Amino acid sequence: MAEKKSFKKNIDANLAGERLDKVLSALLENISRRECRRLIEQGSVYINQKRCLKLSKTVTKGDCLEIVFSKMKSEKSFVNLKIIFDDFGLIAVDKPAFLPSVPTKSQIYSAQSIIAKLKSIGLKDIHPVNRLDTPVSGVLLFALDKEYAKTVEKLKAQESIEKIYFAWVWGITPQNGEKIDFPILTKSHSSFIDQKGKKALTFYRTIKNLYNSSLIEIRPLTGRMHQIRVHLKEAGFPIIGDRKYGKEPFISKRPLLHCKRISFSLSEDKMVTIESDLPEDFLMFEKNFNGY
Repeated sequence: MAEKKSFKKNIDANLAGERLDKVLSALLENISRRECRRLIEQGSVYINQKRCLKLSKTVTKGDCLEIVFSKMKSEKSFVNLKIIFDDFGLIAVDKPAFLPSVPTKSQIYSAQSIIAKLKSIGLKDIHPVNRLDTPVSGVLLFALDKEYAKTVEKLKAQESIEKIYFAWVWGITPQNGEKIDFPILTKSHSSFIDQKGKKALTFYRTIKNLYNSSLIEIRPLTGRMHQIRVHLKEAGFPIIGDRKYGKEPFISKRPLLHCKRISFSLSEDKMVTIESDLPEDFLMFEKNFNGY
């Protein structure tokens, strides 16, 4: 685990209107201007709780500036991330469980930062198409080209990107599957069912039942935070191993949820389909589970 400490300060009148990199240089007297730029570019600087990757961002009086100091892992760690698609200005990786999709305050080391290192580009030039919760595995897609990033954003807005997940859940799910249609409200990094929330729609079908558990295929039509995990909990089929939205016994180290496939059409002659194999813990669960 990387060592971490942070620096916080509210911007006063003397620094208001200055570029972010100049502000850091003025506040961090023992750190070079070059190091200040690196902190911004690697995603360690936040303004009013939001990450800022733009060196030329001007600050305003009263802004809350936070800098999180966290050491990156050695370059040997980068070889463990498998690239499964690299074309059309897009890149997809097979994200392992417990690797964040993008840098967080607690862990700067992420799939996005690894790609930045491998491609020798900045985080600001890597645009997430989908995001997977840290303990979730599977297909994770980024756009490296601005034009394709715009195209993909339009597809997301039109709900034209099909995402297929697999999950092991508690309970015997219906053989013909089901539609889950509960609005979701998000607050303080958690999501829950609330009629005042945003529309959320999830379809699933049963692949197999095993004792008092089921392997299901899931197709979310919307992309709310923690949507699949919250919807399955509400439907009475919490994901096995999900300590946030699931139930005991937690016989897996993480929620057994995996993004299996992403597919979409960039144009009439450019259909993109990206797939990831089920991870070892999915296979071991089925092999070793004897029911509870």
